[in-house]
Amino acid sequence: MSGLDADTVRHALQVARSRGFRRVSLQSGDDRFAATFEAGAQEVDEEEEAPAVAESREPVEAETELTSPVVGYFRSAKEPISVGDKVTVGQVVGEVVALGISNDVTSRFEGEVTEVLVESGQAVEFGQAIARVKA
Repeated sequence: MSGLDADTVRHALQVARSRGFRRVSLQSGDDRFAATFEAGAQEVDEEEEAPAVAESREPVEAETELTSPVVGYFRSAKEPISVGDKVTVGQVVGEVVALGISNDVTSRFEGEVTEVLVESGQAVEFGQAIARVKA
């Protein structure tokens, strides 16, 4: 699935604001997003192929959440994630089963797991945090 989701846009805007950037632009497939903040903030050079998230010149440590895509019951992946594990973009960290249909929970971010918030077999709601990841 390509495209920009709301969580990615929010994360990019949060990073841009916290770093004082004047502009942020995102592109994923055919989807594009751009924003300009108030004057006086630092401007980021735009590239023709914009990254999926805003990047700064210095590393930024931000914590994000992996969330449930549907209402159902969470099941851990074959190798359950735990605190300290590294996750990559697109990595399946578990699944949520709803009405017998399995829905993968994939990481939209790369980083280190700082907290696992649900256990295998636990009921979860749409958008409920499954784990926290430090980028």
